[in-house]
Amino acid sequence: MPHQGYEFLKALKKGTLSSHLYVLAGREELMMESALKILEEKLAPCDRKVYYIDEITPQEIIQSSSTGDLFGSSRKITVIKGLEKSKKKSKKHLLELFQSLSGGFFDVDNPLVIYIRTSGMEDRRRNELMRNLRDIEKTAEIPFLKGALFAEFPLLVEGGNTAHLFGKWIKNWFERKGINLDGKTLEKLRTLLPPELKEAQAEMKKLLLYTDGEPPSPEDVEEVVSKNDEVLIKDLSRLIQKGDNRFAALTLKKLLDSGVRPNHILAYLLVVLARHLRSSGRKSGFRATLEKAEKAVELEGRLKSQPVSDSLLLLLLSEELSR
Repeated sequence: MPHQGYEFLKALKKGTLSSHLYVLAGREELMMESALKILEEKLAPCDRKVYYIDEITPQEIIQSSSTGDLFGSSRKITVIKGLEKSKKKSKKHLLELFQSLSGGFFDVDNPLVIYIRTSGMEDRRRNELMRNLRDIEKTAEIPFLKGALFAEFPLLVEGGNTAHLFGKWIKNWFERKGINLDGKTLEKLRTLLPPELKEAQAEMKKLLLYTDGEPPSPEDVEEVVSKNDEVLIKDLSRLIQKGDNRFAALTLKKLLDSGVRPNHILAYLLVVLARHLRSSGRKSGFRATLEKAEKAVELEGRLKSQPVSDSLLLLLLSEELSR
């Protein structure tokens, strides 16, 4: 899927991209909604019809696409949602869906949008779905897919290469409210805000309420913006289990910088593992893991008694989880 997030939105707004079929998929729902809004503005006046894949048949969608207003002057955007929750999202099922929709009256003025929100999916299932979509994008089996635009919306902050975009997005959001942020406040926000744009926007609105619409200071940010420690620890657990040490180290550093105690991190990770063992029926492993959690306090004492690098702490956590 060559079209990515911001670049796709910019090209869509400039009018350099247009199609009868858009496939929007990813974890950034706010940006995906922005894409729909841009399409509506381009095609105005138009109607947006939203359908959920498990509640309507492709034939009914096609029938709806062929009906306009009395004088045929109203354009229409047909949006199909809920595919991420459907049981039928294998490559075969997706191809069948596109084939079944190919008889619809879709064109650049009356486009079809397949809207797939992957934020609630397990990593394995999300990756499989995105891989299927990339494969389908390359296929020449279905004429309906010719000229279709596939766009991917990953989390805006998943690594250093996108962190500057997150900062730019924060800055632009406040500028639209008539507020110019100083560098220290912007950096503090970039560090503490959750990576999902929808959640980040909610935190920024909360911050503006706290400052009564005045430019916030770094201290205001510290006071109001949630550090989302538990979310970060969950991310750390997932990254360690995947063996993604680079991003795990970055996440761990963010947790330590925000003042989370090492034994709290370790205890949480062990409890996550304990739940997994219990759900899989391995009760002896569950009991052993709880014993490890009790020893987490001892680990904190060892860490306090001598300097330790983030990479060494990460190694300790990995070893504890793998025992």
